[in-house]
Amino acid sequence: MAHLKIVMPTEENMVPRVPNSEEDARDFAVYGKNPVYIQKFFPTGQVMMSKEKPKKIGLIGTDGKVYFFLLKMDTHGDLRKEGRFMEYASLVNKILEQDFECMKRNLKMDTFGIIPLNRM
Repeated sequence: MAHLKIVMPTEENMVPRVPNSEEDARDFAVYGKNPVYIQKFFPTGQVMMSKEKPKKIGLIGTDGKVYFFLLKMDTHGDLRKEGRFMEYASLVNKILEQDFECMKRNLKMDTFGIIPLNRM
């Protein structure tokens, strides 16, 4: 997998950033200067015990950390709606990060990446 260089689909790697006043816009890396890539997959996964029975898989990044993802086929809803809500939650988190009282209480919404795929 190392030769493929597939970026780990985490919020940090997928959400573009804007330069602050101290960063030079000409050399600015919108998605970060050192993105984490997928190094390898865990050999086994786990079926979660919920109604839709999503599959939990583990990926190891080039930074040595383990990242877990849920694979879910939503037969009754629309994963694009869930993806839009996660974008909204990410925006709320950015607002909360700028408030001292919220930072002190570590207030944030848990988010996860959603990539809707259609069955072909």
